Amino acid sequence: MNKRLIIPIIVLLLASMACSTRLPFMPAPTAEVFATLPPMTPTSPPATPTPTAEPALLEEFDLISPDWSEAHIITTQAIKGRVYSKLEWKDSTLKFNLQDKETYMYSFFQKPTTPNVVMETEVLPTGNVYYGIALVCRAKPDLSEWYEFRINGTLEYSVYYFNRARRDVDEKNPYIELDHGITDATRPLKNNFIRATCNGPNLILEINNQEVSNINDVTLTEGGLVGLGATSSEILPAVLNYDYLLVRRP
Repeated sequence: MNKRLIIPIIVLLLASMACSTRLPFMPAPTAEVFATLPPMTPTSPPATPTPTAEPALLEEFDLISPDWSEAHIITTQAIKGRVYSKLEWKDSTLKFNLQDKETYMYSFFQKPTTPNVVMETEVLPTGNVYYGIALVCRAKPDLSEWYEFRINGTLEYSVYYFNRARRDVDEKNPYIELDHGITDATRPLKNNFIRATCNGPNLILEINNQEVSNINDVTLTEGGLVGLGATSSEILPAVLNYDYLLVRRP
C-alpha cells in the first residue's frame, strides 16, 4: 500500500482511539449534585421549670408545721395590743380559741394548690353556738382575695367572696355574700364533717354529707392558698378544734 495513504489512516485511527479512551487519572466528569437541606430554624432554649402546685394535702395537726401561717386577723373588737384570742396546735388539733368579740381569725397553708380542690375537715365546737367555722380556697398569696365557706352554730351557712380592697380603699364590708341559708345539717356543739369544693366556677358546701349550697362564681379562677378560720360574735367564747384537713382534686 502506498505510504502516503497509510500515514493518514494511522493518524485517523489514533485520533479515534483517543476519543474513546481516557487515562486512568482522568475520571469522567459527573454532574454536580446539590443536596436540598431543610431551612435552618433557631433552636428553642430549654423551658424553664415552673413551680408546681401542691396536688394534695393531709394535715392532722400532730406537730407544729412552718407551712402554716400564724394567726391572721381580719377584724376584732379587741383593744389594740390586748388581743386574748389564740391560735394553738393542741391535742392533735388546730384550735381557734376566740376570747375577743367580733374576731375573724385564719391560718393559711402557705404552699399554693391547684384551682380545683376539695377540702374536707372535721371540727368540734366547744365554746357556745355563736361561732363561725370558715374554710377558704383560692386565697391570693398576699391574702387580698379568696372564697370562704362559713357555717355558724346558729344553723346558718354562707359563701363569700372576700376582697380586702373594699375595706382598705372603699371603706366597705370586704365580705361579699354569694349565698346564704339555714340548714338543720349542722350539729351545733358536736363534731361536724365539712366538705367545701372549688371546681371551676362551681362552689359547693356540704355539711355532714348533706349538700346545702351549690352556686357559680367566676371572680377567682386561679389557684391559691387554702385555709381554716373561726369567727366570734358578741357572746364569748368561740372555740373550734379542727381535727384534720384533707385537700384533694375533685
